[in-house]
Amino acid sequence: MRRLLLFFMLFPVVVCAQEDYKPLLKDGKTWNHKFTNIYYERSKSLTVQGDTLIDGIMWKKVYNGDQYEKALREDGQKVYELAKGMSSDSQQLLFNFGLQVGERQYYYTSFENDERYLEVTGIDLISSEGIEYRRLKLNQVIRINGETAYSTDCWWIEGIGSDCGIEKPCQWEDLTGYTCLLQSCYDSGKCIFLIKDLYIDTKVTIPTSDKQTDSGTFDLHGHRLPSGQALPSRHGVFIRDGKKILR
Repeated sequence: MRRLLLFFMLFPVVVCAQEDYKPLLKDGKTWNHKFTNIYYERSKSLTVQGDTLIDGIMWKKVYNGDQYEKALREDGQKVYELAKGMSSDSQQLLFNFGLQVGERQYYYTSFENDERYLEVTGIDLISSEGIEYRRLKLNQVIRINGETAYSTDCWWIEGIGSDCGIEKPCQWEDLTGYTCLLQSCYDSGKCIFLIKDLYIDTKVTIPTSDKQTDSGTFDLHGHRLPSGQALPSRHGVFIRDGKKILR
């Protein structure tokens, strides 16, 4: 009887914790992004609309305009991504909003000695358009041959995605000067989030990659250039002092 009473005392707490979570995926929800590189700037809007069954698993369809782009699904506080035309066993973990401070989320890398992960360094609340959101601050790290080559901060917003929206979990996946930044999020035509509120209301600055973590220079194959050596004459992308260098 005592155990049963304890169960009913604890159960409402668990239910409340689950109800407080803001789901990411909902039909009619739109994310507006801005993409820039050294050559151009363009906008892109992604909208969740409709369901699709892939290998017996239900996914939400994501459209870029009227073009189907990818599928997303939510399992608890985890959000998975599936590229167009791929089977469900190719899914990638995009976000895990259940992470706590000190926990990490690792990402796939094609380089044998390249390690990429996000580590939660803080959790707090922010407000945008009169709505309160749970915010996770993360340190994104690239380690090459056991040494930290790149490290900077990024943010996840529960119910919204990252500061890159639902395009990607953070900026690091492209080292050619190509960046993506969420501008706003709408739910059935109503604005529910503006990116300016992430930075202004919380008194934080827009994330940059100028945090120095290592004095070495690396190419994208993980090869470290000899100390003091200038950049090679060939064109390419290199990492030096935690910064991306396009030659």
